Amino acid sequence: MVIPLERLFFSVNRFYPALVGNDIGCGMTLFQTEFNHSKLNLDKIEKKLSEMSDIAPIEWLIDNLPADMQNHPFAHSLGSIGGGNHFAEFQQIDQVINQALFTNSGINKKQLLLLVHSGSRGLGQSILRAHTEQFGHQGLVANTDAANDYLQAHDHALNYAKLNRHLIGHRMMEQIHTQGTVITDVNHNLVEPCELYNQQGWLHRKGATPAHHEIVVIPGSRGDHSYLVKPIISELSLHSLPHGAGRKWMRTECKGRLSHRFTPLQLSRTALGSRIICANKQLIYEEAPQSYKSIETVIESMRSLGLIEVIARLKPVITYKTSGGDSIMLLQFSSAQGPEECCIAVEKTLNYFLTVTEQRQVDVIILEQEPSRYGLKSVLVSLKGAEAKAIAQQWSGTVQWQCTSTLRPKHKRKNWFIGIAYFEPPQEIQDTEILFETMRANGPGGQHVNKTSSAVRATHIATGISVKIQSQRSQHANKKLAKQLIAWHLNHYLSQQQASFNNQRHLAHHRVIRGNATHCFYGREFLPITK
Repeated sequence: MVIPLERLFFSVNRFYPALVGNDIGCGMTLFQTEFNHSKLNLDKIEKKLSEMSDIAPIEWLIDNLPADMQNHPFAHSLGSIGGGNHFAEFQQIDQVINQALFTNSGINKKQLLLLVHSGSRGLGQSILRAHTEQFGHQGLVANTDAANDYLQAHDHALNYAKLNRHLIGHRMMEQIHTQGTVITDVNHNLVEPCELYNQQGWLHRKGATPAHHEIVVIPGSRGDHSYLVKPIISELSLHSLPHGAGRKWMRTECKGRLSHRFTPLQLSRTALGSRIICANKQLIYEEAPQSYKSIETVIESMRSLGLIEVIARLKPVITYKTSGGDSIMLLQFSSAQGPEECCIAVEKTLNYFLTVTEQRQVDVIILEQEPSRYGLKSVLVSLKGAEAKAIAQQWSGTVQWQCTSTLRPKHKRKNWFIGIAYFEPPQEIQDTEILFETMRANGPGGQHVNKTSSAVRATHIATGISVKIQSQRSQHANKKLAKQLIAWHLNHYLSQQQASFNNQRHLAHHRVIRGNATHCFYGREFLPITK
């Protein structure tokens, strides 16, 4: 019998941050909402949740972040789920198994529940990176300055992750016009002091739920049930439980195994009648129910070993992964035909921008750059990642650099301005994404007219371009002609898009508003001015 605890390590005298990993504080929060599931309209809820951005808007964060988190370096990521196996899922009670424990939980069987699985986003990554750059993968001796510094950062990440889950829950419930309260909140990526087998040491958990909570949720895949359980502390399991069903297939295998059997649309509906919101086509295959083990097997293993009491079974209603996938944006930095000092400002701004995008896990590729004598006249970069669009919007506008000219020290001017503009790249259209409809041909003609379904209407899904062909006797020939005609229309469509895009880029080089800057910096060190 195997219990799928992902990683559990007990050590004495020292602990190992690398065993906790980069998502410190990853965990799950269960909310009781005020939404009565008898009023559930899946179409409406799916539409509302699909309209929610993956990244919380700045205005929303300003209104909802605690005062002490407003200027946090990773405030921008709060309220966002992230990738991988993270999710937010509305659920309902499917079966009460232990009535006494269920009554004690205070859960209302008629109300929807919301389970949020997420962590510390880029903050945890930055903490682990700082540790490994200094110490590699060595452990830290307990009670040393280095150990205490890590634990302080670690505990901050735990609090950040908890706040992140609560804000995700707030956003999800707000989107469907309800509110709720927290039933349980549990971290499963952490290190903490622990006594096991009469020995004091450090217990590292990576994907393992602490067993000292009154109730916890053990989720299955998005197409399977979850279980509300009461943990029973046992040294056999190192005071821990699995945090989910566990994978059956590696992520890299999933699309190859499933893409010939299921489309992304088919995978957005489950055998239990629930729905999935996941615009990332790669992720929807990686997280398919088929790639996970059966949750019933996991629950039965734990129950038979005396590690849990099962309280209730939960049924998924709608699972939110991502509404937009990884965005791809283009960002243009321009000196706007300004003097050489503005070109220096472009280069300094780009270097600062690259440090910001690295922290926020957005990939940047420099596509074009036009050098000047001392800096850069302009730069075009592509951004890819969940936060690409949010970053592009935040940086779009005017950048002001306050500094005495290094080239002309006696020059009176001390303010230099550059412009940043963002663009969505011209839409890449696949001519294979065509919906074919067959019908009977009409009008004068031979014996095939009005008797066989030889006519074809072809519609390009991405653009709505539609053509109808019935000139040939065979359906196959009409499909071939329809595809050629669609391709001709698409070439014209793409040419118009590219011309519009080039025109926008050209205008951006001449439009810099000198004032009301979105970002300000000062001095030769190019230090940011906090507004």
